[in-house]
Amino acid sequence: MRQQNPDRSALYVARCGMLCAVALMAAAVEQLLPALPMLPPGVKPGVANLAVMAAAELLGSGAAMAAVAVKAAFALATRGAMAGAMSLVGGLLSGAVMIALLRCGWFGTVGVGVAGAAASTLAVCLPSFGVIYLISLFFDRFLQLTVV
Repeated sequence: MRQQNPDRSALYVARCGMLCAVALMAAAVEQLLPALPMLPPGVKPGVANLAVMAAAELLGSGAAMAAVAVKAAFALATRGAMAGAMSLVGGLLSGAVMIALLRCGWFGTVGVGVAGAAASTLAVCLPSFGVIYLISLFFDRFLQLTVV
């Protein structure tokens, strides 16, 4: 079994922590931006995914998914369960797409970022549609009541 250099693993942890902090700061700044009118409520542009892409490119998939988890936990703590779920689902799918595209080497940084943003937007819309569907089921049952 090969021994790791302790200085190298400490450097990895420090870099991972710094990229997670960048993701948190970007998420905090992004939270201050007004909602875009063409997106569902709670959907943000995804500036914090730049830190996830940087972590995937510089440190590997483990660090990228750690940044996604930290970013989702921050969204859960500051904006509630729905925002935390949207951040986690969007981050996981966009992180997986970005990692796959970075590993194949066919796309540059801009192409990987655009594909990650598209995957995140698609994934973030899924919980929104789920909530809207549940609300429509409730109102459908409500309209079937004969005594109102």
